[in-house]
Amino acid sequence: MTDQTTIVINGLLRKLDRMESEKRLQDEFNGRRKLNGCAVACWLCLVVIVLLFGFIVYK
Repeated sequence: MTDQTTIVINGLLRKLDRMESEKRLQDEFNGRRKLNGCAVACWLCLVVIVLLFGFIVYK
């Protein structure tokens, strides 16, 4: 292989590796955000249950 071909192949491999790592970071970010959404929903649900229970007891 010539030096030019090696440079092109190395550049393509580097670009592919960068794209894969960016996708992995994006997936992790999306997963974490989804988890946070579930946590927020869980907290809201707990607050509603506590408020309902308090309202029933207070009544």
